[in-house]
Amino acid sequence: MKLPADQQPPTGMPPVAWSNSGELLMYSDIKTLRNGSALQPGQVLPPDTVRELRRAYYSAVSHMDDQLGKVMAALEASGFKDETVVSFWGDHGWQLGEHGEWCKHTNFELATHAPMMIRVPGLTDKGMRTMAYTGRLRKCLLCAISIIKAADFTKTGSGQTYGRKNSNKGPF
Repeated sequence: MKLPADQQPPTGMPPVAWSNSGELLMYSDIKTLRNGSALQPGQVLPPDTVRELRRAYYSAVSHMDDQLGKVMAALEASGFKDETVVSFWGDHGWQLGEHGEWCKHTNFELATHAPMMIRVPGLTDKGMRTMAYTGRLRKCLLCAISIIKAADFTKTGSGQTYGRKNSNKGPF
């Protein structure tokens, strides 16, 4: 596991841009390592700790990738794959020691990136990619989910209607 290319804060960084990685200090081993003190600009964690934290993060990402694969396999096995829009997103990016920062409480470029993946049968089958702002799209997806739940039903391509009233028969 590689160390971040640049573990020092940018030259001339205003103090307000720094996050002391307080969330990371909630873990007892890191708290002990730091004697309970927050990271200050220019302070870095020991190389072995940085590698361990980065390895754990990438392991969690791999685990989520596996879980998403299980959802997709279940949709395929149940016959709902071609009738289901799948949306997956994270609410923020994450610093992994870049510029000495950890967690998500900065406005550095890395922390502003958030994953968002959408599978729409017949539309995204060959893949699509954008770097466009997707904040409004997220709100639309949440609104669509709310409408489906409020309507108390969903229809499958086979014409069957599933809803909370028939909760033993459908995905809701």
